[in-house]
Amino acid sequence: MKRLWIGLLLIAMGCSRTPTPISPPDPGFTEAASKVEPATNDKNAPPALTVGSPAPALKVGRYLKGEPVMSFEPGKIYVIEFWATWCRPCIKAMPHISELQKQFPDVTFIGVNIWEDEVSEAEEIVKKMDSQLEYRIAVDEVSDGNPENGAMSRTWLKAAEISTLPSAIIVDGHGRIADITHPMDLDETLPQIIAGKWDTAAAAKLHLKNVLKEREQQ
Repeated sequence: MKRLWIGLLLIAMGCSRTPTPISPPDPGFTEAASKVEPATNDKNAPPALTVGSPAPALKVGRYLKGEPVMSFEPGKIYVIEFWATWCRPCIKAMPHISELQKQFPDVTFIGVNIWEDEVSEAEEIVKKMDSQLEYRIAVDEVSDGNPENGAMSRTWLKAAEISTLPSAIIVDGHGRIADITHPMDLDETLPQIIAGKWDTAAAAKLHLKNVLKEREQQ
């Protein structure tokens, strides 16, 4: 019940931006991750990217802090957290994410800045909060000048039908999406995933419920 409440609260109170039409995906992206609409005409169909799906490619523009991660290593768990400088809840969540990185040193946390017109604003935040950030920070890869069409925005958030920030997507040791959640809810999720006790089916149902709720509001 707690996770459902948080999911619905995200939709109501998170920082959101209405998605715009996307350009065709680069050849390197997986087919599933390149789609932003359900695979069928069923309005209740799950999004192209959901819990249990293979994780899309990790394709960022560059890293502003920390050692770059080019791909997912088997057996390792990753948390990809999406944020923007204009999103106050995103900035407020950063110290918490830093604490989680210290608490779970074997998990790789990567904060990906998206939907920004100017990368310089993200650079300023990282510079200002430098000592408070204990995890990697990267910026989305934007090739056409439109941040809505960034590689991570398209193949991760839009494919999962997520339009609210901050959002966190966990990749398990098998390279699959283990959960899609809010950064402040990672305390509950991560220990179960690390221990191999995570209920992936339940997480997939919760994500679908949140997606259907958001579809109704569009």
